[in-house]
Amino acid sequence: MASLEGATPPGSRLMTPRELEAWIANCLRMSGRAVLALPPVGTKPYRFVIGDGAAAGSDLIRVYAWNATHGGGPARAADEFRIQLTGSMPESVDGENTVILGWSEPFQVFAGWDPEIHDQRLSASPSLQVRADVMIRASSQGIAAGTRASGDVVVAFRPELLAAYCLNAEAIHANPDAASVDWLNELPSRVEASVGQRPTIQRTLEVAYRAWDFAHRVRVAYGARCAVCGLGLGLVEGAHIVPVAWPGSTDETKNGLAMCRNHHAAYDRGLFTISPDYEVQVQPAIRDGHAPSGLDLEWLGSVDGIALSHLPELQSDQPDREYLAVGQEARR
Repeated sequence: MASLEGATPPGSRLMTPRELEAWIANCLRMSGRAVLALPPVGTKPYRFVIGDGAAAGSDLIRVYAWNATHGGGPARAADEFRIQLTGSMPESVDGENTVILGWSEPFQVFAGWDPEIHDQRLSASPSLQVRADVMIRASSQGIAAGTRASGDVVVAFRPELLAAYCLNAEAIHANPDAASVDWLNELPSRVEASVGQRPTIQRTLEVAYRAWDFAHRVRVAYGARCAVCGLGLGLVEGAHIVPVAWPGSTDETKNGLAMCRNHHAAYDRGLFTISPDYEVQVQPAIRDGHAPSGLDLEWLGSVDGIALSHLPELQSDQPDREYLAVGQEARR
């Protein structure tokens, strides 16, 4: 967990506008949706299409973002971080989801402020604040919220939750009361609760949070290495053994496998399964020559029958053998 001491180390390099835009695009892609950055590059507001380009299901995101730093010297409270609204003032536009963000490199989280309250804000030196404790909690548990002196809510969150925040920022900040702040801060403790009966905005955030929480726990358990091939390189994802849509599926770590993107995609497509003995098994129909055209049979054959190369050290995190049996049934 991050701490206040040394939160902004001397010489810590801040992102340039182009770097910040590229980082935001990368974080939006963590949602699994297609992301297109619109020109002009490196100029606020950064604008992105999330979804399917010109398709009706796409969303247009308008981002005003700066580095969140302490700054201000000893006169400023040690736990106060802020963004300086320089270069371009936030302005909402019909048809676009507008967000105001600060990126904290030391805490590895974003902070988001109410775009409606700060729309076209005028001030001699406009800045927006966030407390360090809010970012510390977000860094360790995924998301956290606090109330500023002005009464509006600031939300801090891990990069994997950026798309969910951008698409729901207006609703998140619509009710800046204690109940809303408490709900956001209690979200990590409700990951096992059913979300089916909650309001749409709460369901959306809870589903996004649970997806991040599951993948994060699985990646940590496997040391960020693919269970099949051992690949790391930051390209490892969390795959459910019992598929999410299958009856009885859970977000327990033992219902997860860390996989590189290639093996994850092949596993979800049912090209191979993992046996209760931790063996990779290519589907019998593919072995018998009934494979879809274009399938790389040599690549699949190279993993058929091999044992998983990487498992969690903690036995409680290792793949549950009963879940693996159900996972094979679901993929046949």
